[in-house]
Parts: sequence; C-alpha cells; structure tokens
Amino acid sequence: MTDHREKTVLALLAGIVAGIGLGILFAPGKGEKTRKKIKKKVMTHFDTLKDEASDFTSSLEDKMDMAEEKIDRVMGSIVKEGMEATETLIKKLESKLASLREKTAEKS
Repeated sequence: MTDHREKTVLALLAGIVAGIGLGILFAPGKGEKTRKKIKKKVMTHFDTLKDEASDFTSSLEDKMDMAEEKIDRVMGSIVKEGMEATETLIKKLESKLASLREKTAEKS
C-alpha cells in the first residue's frame, strides 16, 4: 500500500512539472496572466499533494500505534511467562533445599 502511495505522489509531482513546462511553452496569453494561471494550478496540485502526504502520514502513524501496541502485548506476555517460570523454578529449588536440609538433619 505504501508503494502505491509513493507512486501516486511521484506521478503527481511529474504531472505538475510537465504541466508547468507545457503551460509556459504553449501559453497564449501575456506572461503575467500565464504566470498567475500556472501559480493557481500549482497551488491546486500542491494542496492535493499536501492532502495525500497528510493521509499517508496519518496512515503511517496508525500503523506505528498498532505495532507499538502489539509489541507491548508481546513483551507483557514474555515478562509474565518469565515471571511464572522463575516462580516455578524457585519453588522447585526451595523444595530441593528443604529435602536436603531434612537429609542433613537426619545424618546429624
């Protein structure tokens, strides 16, 4: 989807440049009028480009937010599993220690 937007933006820019060039070459009116017309068209295309960039940025921000949330969920899950595994290991070690203490006490 990003590739499509990039191609659209590049095509839009190429169209603007080509339009300006052709407008200057084939302008039937006086220079000042032609420049005003070209400026108006460029501003219209600029606004369109600005809107496209805004949409793209918004889409990218949404994707970044979703990725951040997913990372938070995964990290939370990893931490939780790690804590559970640690608690299980501690209980097993405590049980072994208690067993060793009993055996040591019996030998004394």
